Amino acid sequence: MNPLAVGVDIGGTKIDLVLLDTSGTVHAEHRLPTLAAEGPAAVLDRVADGITRLLQDAPGPVSGIGIGCPGHVDPVSGVVRTAVNLGWTEVALRQEVLNRLLVDLPIACDNDVNAAALGEYYFGAARGLGDLVYLAVGTGLGAGALVNGHIVVGAGASAMEVGHLSFDPGGRLCRCGGHGCAEMYVAGVGLIAGAKEHRPDYPDTILPAEAAPSDILAAARAGDALACTVMNEAAVTLGQIMACCASLFDPAALVIGGGLGLAAADLLIDPAQEAMRQRVLPDVADSVRVVRSGLERIALGAACLAFEAQRETNPCG
Repeated sequence: MNPLAVGVDIGGTKIDLVLLDTSGTVHAEHRLPTLAAEGPAAVLDRVADGITRLLQDAPGPVSGIGIGCPGHVDPVSGVVRTAVNLGWTEVALRQEVLNRLLVDLPIACDNDVNAAALGEYYFGAARGLGDLVYLAVGTGLGAGALVNGHIVVGAGASAMEVGHLSFDPGGRLCRCGGHGCAEMYVAGVGLIAGAKEHRPDYPDTILPAEAAPSDILAAARAGDALACTVMNEAAVTLGQIMACCASLFDPAALVIGGGLGLAAADLLIDPAQEAMRQRVLPDVADSVRVVRSGLERIALGAACLAFEAQRETNPCG
């Protein structure tokens, strides 16, 4: 039987767990509410309970556990330094989960976007392409990169913070305190900010005063001038980020994912690719594939963290 691993995606609203084998077959799955307001200990109790349930359903030995978590996650120590949407600071994720389990299994932890990037390599739109960049367009903008099949971590486990790369230091104020950060133009917070900023120029817009990203997408598809301006701005910013990634990493694929990235793929991918093409050498633009994410859920990528850790520990096994 193919090796098995448990993958855990700790999200802001739900904890998604899968029991996966190396062929990509899901043998069991489970979902639990995160309820982050109850504190880290309660969330970790639920994570351990979900893992225990899947281990009980396993048709064979499980080789390890992979956990993807938002925020700044140190994959070496297994500590979550900060996870804003969970309200976590300095949570020893790996050790706390291990303390709650009745079995001693290796646990690999990483940022959820890095887990998703690895999942694209194993089972998604960039399957088998060891050099890739995954861009997660959601409420914010995150990214993960693989070079030769290995996640790019960085000296402080902070690599690929592209959402806070600024192309306009005099631009919109970001939640981080900086100005002009990319996610203030291309992510959910950016679309909302753009609609408010440009509204005075478009008095006939069909957008409501407090437009959500979904309203902006629908209005852009209906040809609303304000919504189209916001989406064009988003596509150009995404293209600038893609140009940086393409020039720095020379990836075989740029994968566009995240909830908003998938929902707005028809409005973003083609114009962003054109914006990228205008900013890089022709050979670079021609060599990289820009594709929509093929990963069904981040929990699959989290399981791949365990497979990857096992491969690195025993490269001949």
